[in-house]
Amino acid sequence: MFSTLRTGALAALAVVITASTSLMGALPARAEAVGPQVTFGVVASSQGIDLQVGYPRQVDGQQRWELSVALCNRTTRTIPVGPETFSWSTSATRSTWFTVGRTTLGPELGSFQLKPGGCASGGLSTTTLPQQVAFHDLKQGLTIDVVQAGKPSYEPAARPVSPGATGVHGDVTGDRVADVYGQQGLLTQIYRTVPGPALSGWRLGGTSEIAYRWISRTPDLDGNGYADLVASTTDGRILYLRVMEQGRIALPIEIGRGWASSSLFAVTPRTAPGAPTQLFARNSSGQLLRYSLSARGLTSGRVVGTGWSEIRSLFSIGDLTGDGIADLLAVRKDGGLFRYALNGTGSIWNSAKVGRGWGGIRTVSSPGDLNGDQLFDMIGIASDGTLYAWFSRGNGTFSVGHKIGKNWQGVDALS
Repeated sequence: MFSTLRTGALAALAVVITASTSLMGALPARAEAVGPQVTFGVVASSQGIDLQVGYPRQVDGQQRWELSVALCNRTTRTIPVGPETFSWSTSATRSTWFTVGRTTLGPELGSFQLKPGGCASGGLSTTTLPQQVAFHDLKQGLTIDVVQAGKPSYEPAARPVSPGATGVHGDVTGDRVADVYGQQGLLTQIYRTVPGPALSGWRLGGTSEIAYRWISRTPDLDGNGYADLVASTTDGRILYLRVMEQGRIALPIEIGRGWASSSLFAVTPRTAPGAPTQLFARNSSGQLLRYSLSARGLTSGRVVGTGWSEIRSLFSIGDLTGDGIADLLAVRKDGGLFRYALNGTGSIWNSAKVGRGWGGIRTVSSPGDLNGDQLFDMIGIASDGTLYAWFSRGNGTFSVGHKIGKNWQGVDALS
């Protein structure tokens, strides 16, 4: 977080603003800009954002606290706003993202893209009295602390977590095995992994404004305990999709555009703490390019392969060669499954055919560990709608395909 800047005594400490759909004319006179710190109940500007957070109040003697939020976007960029952009903390050791929840203050703070010049407001609630609140703009690396008058802000020892997170890659239901996201048109459905294993429809993860061409799991990029998602859209954008409590997908953060000519994508899972996350994409010339991926965006690409026009599917299941570095898997047009071993710089140093007969599998990915053995598995849909799973043996090979579902023709992509 930014360094602490103190404000003077402010009489409006306990002002609680009422929720409204617009703040134009609703915000009181702006206090002197205070940089990265705002006092509860006072309107202040920081980094082009006008922000006011009402002092938390207990509701009806219950173990629930509510506060009101109002902000205006004075920047030239669109910024995501919602419960997933505010965190609360009670000490310097833990900070937690707000969740969706009703409030007695009026409408809860919704999730939306706030355009330049736009304003928004709403309520947030927790089950614990927050001592400090913060607004986050992850793409810009901006955090604005909201504190009590006269008290300094502190930096929690870890990034904000989301309630219910186990830290297991791909798990959103709390049972420590990976669950699956399925894309159906504009809808993202979450499928819970149940013993067998099999997939059971669980809940709607989110609705997109434009169809995704591809969607993939990524490591936990924002540090909240849930693996995230990245997607490419039909209009050529790359979106970072944060996964929040119970698999809820936060507002997309655009991290790239002009990708309409790229036809294949893959993201490598994290094989060790601090290991880089890489995104691979094929361009219209058949070249394979590598990018570094983070919550802030993508680095410029580097060509790591040529002649990739014969590849039909591309994905990663992690380390397949035992060197601790995630590798790539690709299905060629002739149905052959190939492993492409990567080195520490993300370049391909070796390839080998590891399977055949994959011509009838139209979509394949790796959501994580599906059977509880702590090894990443694969899942795919055949052209006749049959859902298959292939389980890792831990030595770079996989089991034969197990049928775990049918009638999946309507699912466009899995992650």
